[in-house]
Amino acid sequence: MQSQRILVTGSSRGLGRALTDHLLDQGHSVFGCSRGESALDHADYTHYQGDVTDEASVKGLFQAIRSQWGGLDAVVNNAGAARMLPIALTPVDTVRKVMDVNYVATFQV
Repeated sequence: MQSQRILVTGSSRGLGRALTDHLLDQGHSVFGCSRGESALDHADYTHYQGDVTDEASVKGLFQAIRSQWGGLDAVVNNAGAARMLPIALTPVDTVRKVMDVNYVATFQV
């Protein structure tokens, strides 16, 4: 299999980190992004700090990858959020935050 350049959103922990580790083990170059820093140190990993719910942040991420690396072969849009509350007790602000990450950010990425 030929090495590919792959972006993984939400790459700093959980499923995103596991996906990133797997892709690196397969010999791919991985670009990760998350709101915070990443502890991952690998020669084929580049981390970008940003928020997928922020349009300017997403545009900046893709511009940086395009100018530094020439582009991507694939995107794993993994970033997500969940709040395990009964619907009647869930504040509207919480619903908006979850929808921004799980729905709106999908279109931005």
